[in-house]
Amino acid sequence: MGQRKKWTPEKLAKEALKYSTKNGFRIGSSSAYMVAKRLDIYDEITSHMLIRADIKKE
Repeated sequence: MGQRKKWTPEKLAKEALKYSTKNGFRIGSSSAYMVAKRLDIYDEITSHMLIRADIKKE
């Protein structure tokens, strides 16, 4: 069986940096997304990301 990944706040922040949108993060790394929400650090680690409205304006 596959090994379970242990998410720490530092690992979550590093994972979030791979994505430019919150939706991309949610889809591309759903386990990190769920753990970040549970640990209440989602807003902090996704603060660099664009929101959908910003993307459409470009």
